[in-house]
Amino acid sequence: MDATLLFGEYFVWHYSASVRDFFVMWGNMFWFGYHFFSMRLLARTLFTPFKRFHQEYDLKNLNLGVLGQDIMLNLFMRMLGAVLRLCVLAFGLIFEIAVLLVGMVSLVIWLLLPLIIPLLALGGVFLLLG
Repeated sequence: MDATLLFGEYFVWHYSASVRDFFVMWGNMFWFGYHFFSMRLLARTLFTPFKRFHQEYDLKNLNLGVLGQDIMLNLFMRMLGAVLRLCVLAFGLIFEIAVLLVGMVSLVIWLLLPLIIPLLALGGVFLLLG
């Protein structure tokens, strides 16, 4: 097989099919992070009580002390649920930003790789000769 034909096919693959596959894999990473951290569900249920633990109000036997305790417990459990869900959402957002940044750097490196490899080889030759 002719080497020029091989290099030509490599460059066509490198800048067409592989870049398209890179964007597919990058999109899969975004999809994974979004679903792994359940971002949609956590955002929808942000103020749901932690582990769905809540105290029912006893309005038949109205006791203001017990009613106050129930309200405070329910408020605390909702706040605890919101704080924990916000932490998980923050980790998910950090993951998505990391995927974005690593993907952008990887894409630039991938696009410049056909230029970088010969330059590194040439630098190695100069180091051997020098």
